[in-house]
Amino acid sequence: MGITSVIKGAKHVAEALKVNNSLERIWLLRNNIGVEGAKYLSGALNVNTSLKTFYLNDNNIRDEGAKHIAKAFKVGNLLKVVYLTNNNIGDEGAKEIAEMLKVNRSLKFQQTG
Repeated sequence: MGITSVIKGAKHVAEALKVNNSLERIWLLRNNIGVEGAKYLSGALNVNTSLKTFYLNDNNIRDEGAKHIAKAFKVGNLLKVVYLTNNNIGDEGAKEIAEMLKVNRSLKFQQTG
């Protein structure tokens, strides 16, 4: 599957998350969605009110993608658990996530790297 297909897939998942109000967990492991895919998903996380656990491991979102995701988590949704392991997140992305954790009190557990 080419990178364009993966990004389109992330966009479709994001669109579904915007209207789904019953899904509580989503696993998007090892899809290599990159920064653009993270950007689509962050838009969906801004409006989704049901998601509680979000697995985004091994997607190469890097610092810029982590910034998009962190911005979405500041909104104050019901998200409790986030997995961001093995995403090539460096100091800048980790800083944005740390700032988000100061604002989002519902997020209880997180992994980055």
